[in-house]
Amino acid sequence: MYFAGIEGGASNSNITLIRGDGEIVAQIEGGPETNYLILGVEECQKRIVKLIEEAKKAAQLDEDIVLEGLGLCMTGCEEDTANREFAESMKKRYPQLSKSISVESDTIGSLLTACTNGGIVIISGTGSNCLLVNPDNKTHRCGGWGHLIGDEGSGYWIVQRAIKTIIQHETNFNICPFPIEKVRQTIYEYFNVNDSLGLIAPTYIDFVKSRFAGLCVHLAKVADEGDKCAQKLFYDAGTMLARHIVALGPKIDPALLNNQDGLTVVCVGSVFKSWKLLRQGFIDESQTLGIALNLVRITRPSSLGATYLAARDVGFNLPVSSTPSTESIEKIIPTIIHKDKNVINSSVCNIM
Repeated sequence: MYFAGIEGGASNSNITLIRGDGEIVAQIEGGPETNYLILGVEECQKRIVKLIEEAKKAAQLDEDIVLEGLGLCMTGCEEDTANREFAESMKKRYPQLSKSISVESDTIGSLLTACTNGGIVIISGTGSNCLLVNPDNKTHRCGGWGHLIGDEGSGYWIVQRAIKTIIQHETNFNICPFPIEKVRQTIYEYFNVNDSLGLIAPTYIDFVKSRFAGLCVHLAKVADEGDKCAQKLFYDAGTMLARHIVALGPKIDPALLNNQDGLTVVCVGSVFKSWKLLRQGFIDESQTLGIALNLVRITRPSSLGATYLAARDVGFNLPVSSTPSTESIEKIIPTIIHKDKNVINSSVCNIM
């Protein structure tokens, strides 16, 4: 028997094909985008089938082999009812593709790649999102609301805060306690404008979220060079990212805290490349939980986790690869550890 898993994104997709004994027989990266909200359901499903055909060919398998299970962990698949409808429509359109089809958010694939027994995955790239999966497979979310009402701690959020800091300082609305010149220069150069009024176009008229958030990497460089204003932006972002985890605290199954390394937190997204800038804010905020956190990043494609999802949903115990799937970022030990692990603090509500 064979299981396939696909990590689907708005930029590209990856697939892993695993035999029932746990052997990875094919792994393909850099496939086409598979976001059905952008492509439409039919086109998205065509691309998924083509990826599976390519994986079968790479593994030298008969193209008529029916998969035991197919796991799809894709961007845009956040709503359970819509996910079920996508799976059902795919079964009807391609009845000989797989005996079972499971559809989940891309966050699930990242988490299951790192740990199959539950934990937290937090994403901070262009946007931000956070997901808790308990050992009973029940999930709880915090974030993922998009840039208009959410995305705290993301690349977009950092850039928006930087621009707001400059404008409010210049208009005497909210004086920044640190020099703003370097951050202002970086913003102006990135958007090719001469003054703050010029920022209206990229912020509203010509707004492209990925382009807007792309300034974040340049601000990180300024922060690395010691600029206090830029460093404060990343400190605050670290605080916001940790607050997602703190907010999920009351939902964490105590069984997840029995790991000697602490609660596994899988960190995904380009903003975490600037961990040393996020670190202190993240640690300061996470102390309110009073539990140890083991922050890791995945080193293998999230499509691997999608195959575990496929097997799990048909009740098959697929052997987990012995090859490490993560590397450590940092283990955070709380200043005060709660004696009763069944009691986990939640953060005080703060409207930003």
